[in-house]
Amino acid sequence: MVREINRPECNDLSTVLAFIVEQPFITIDPIGNHTLGDVFLINGTTNLAVGDTIHYAVTCESFNYTDPHQDPAHGYYGICKNTSVFEGGDSNRYSFKVNTTAWKPDWYGVFVESVDPDYTQSASFHLLNRSLYVSLSSETISPGESIVISGNATGGAENVSVWILGKDCLKMGEAVPVGADKTFAYSLNADETKNLSGKYSVVVQHPMGDGVFNVRPTTVCDNPFWIITATGEECNLSGLSAGDAVATLTGAMDSVYSDDRYQVLPFEVKAAEKSPGNPGGNGGSRGGGGGGGAAPRPPAQPVPQVIEKIGSAYLEADVNGTVETRTVVLTAEKRGSLSLDTGVMALDLFGRPLEKVSAAQVSAASLPEPDDASLRQVGPGLTCGPDRATFDPAVEICFTLTEDEWKSLGAGEEWVVRWYNAKIGAWEPLRTKVDPGTRQVIARTSHFSTFAVFAEPATVAPSETVAVTKTASAGAQEMPSDGDVSIEVPTTSAGPAPWLNLVGAGAALVVAGVICALWKRR
Repeated sequence: MVREINRPECNDLSTVLAFIVEQPFITIDPIGNHTLGDVFLINGTTNLAVGDTIHYAVTCESFNYTDPHQDPAHGYYGICKNTSVFEGGDSNRYSFKVNTTAWKPDWYGVFVESVDPDYTQSASFHLLNRSLYVSLSSETISPGESIVISGNATGGAENVSVWILGKDCLKMGEAVPVGADKTFAYSLNADETKNLSGKYSVVVQHPMGDGVFNVRPTTVCDNPFWIITATGEECNLSGLSAGDAVATLTGAMDSVYSDDRYQVLPFEVKAAEKSPGNPGGNGGSRGGGGGGGAAPRPPAQPVPQVIEKIGSAYLEADVNGTVETRTVVLTAEKRGSLSLDTGVMALDLFGRPLEKVSAAQVSAASLPEPDDASLRQVGPGLTCGPDRATFDPAVEICFTLTEDEWKSLGAGEEWVVRWYNAKIGAWEPLRTKVDPGTRQVIARTSHFSTFAVFAEPATVAPSETVAVTKTASAGAQEMPSDGDVSIEVPTTSAGPAPWLNLVGAGAALVVAGVICALWKRR
């Protein structure tokens, strides 16, 4: 065509232009994991024109796409909006902001779509729960030695608050800044410990999503050991024992009016024991003895039958991850515990032998609300780590309730331990047993999560499937081994439900009724 247009006898003009037709593309830059409360940007590149519209959506994995009535009140968390393409360096780009403050922990899908032409790209990220992890440089120090309190505080906290309580209230809610890497550290130096002795507790307080410490020292009174609670009540810690001061402080943080989270760790200041002197003065020359020999080997220490630690413990396991020594980890408050029996295979999320486990108390106010109104959560929760660890057979978790909590069980209710399934946003039950003698509620789990005790309506099981086994404590429910099919037995503080004693008589009455009915029909 161009050749014909350019012939001498043709006076037409022509211009040749070239263009390329490309398939549209959209990319999403790596997102990574985030923590509840984070505000961040999701970015990407595209060959769409500047000003073109891009539709984006971020939805939680537990969202039910088949339910047209589902809304945030029923578990939907995410965003669905439009943004525009803008000019970037080597390619055009897009960007949008994600604010997770009001969301819930879950896996989230990201969907980015061009409107015209139609093209979609997707990615995902894990939104983790707000967390507070604290450790001490040592559990026992000598007077004049420093101790370092350090840890991680996620969820956007600018500061954590450190309390140190013992014979005296050493530190009353001192603000410790949290760095950009979400770590913090606080040191009690040698001058501050040189005159100390005895047991102390460190309470590290996290303000959670609102950034406000709901329990804090008060400046109203001249006495520096007063605190003000979320309800405005003032409490004096100076006249209390160390244990009562910690209980008063953490109790205020557990209030339904406070969303603060905390962790408690104990330490002891203890003078070093002096070794006995060497009789006879400066040893070696006594009696014309020869040169110095090797120091005598200390006697062999017995292998412990149980390893018991506070907060966390390293596992003694073989190369396959099978636990060789029974290990018990107590929370700092000693109201919750985790037990791994000998023979349990403990693996991390990659299937490798697990090195360490942890257990920490979770304030009741920090626990997600149950979606079933008949469930009543009682006492603090328990969180165990690391995430996604697995156990075969299951390991034991135990809660110790206070006397008032134990007495709160109403008629027709039973204790049940439940774990929080973040994927579906619900508390799921575990097979549970109780020990009234120690006010303990016990369950077994094959994985770690957040656990809590609930009082809920007792389930009535068919009599032929009920098996009651006597235990050391009257009224305790026997827990079936993992994998067994079993119906749990409702109990009260007085023992097994009284209707169990009537099963035999009830069966006889039913048989008699059938015989009478047949006789009348004849």
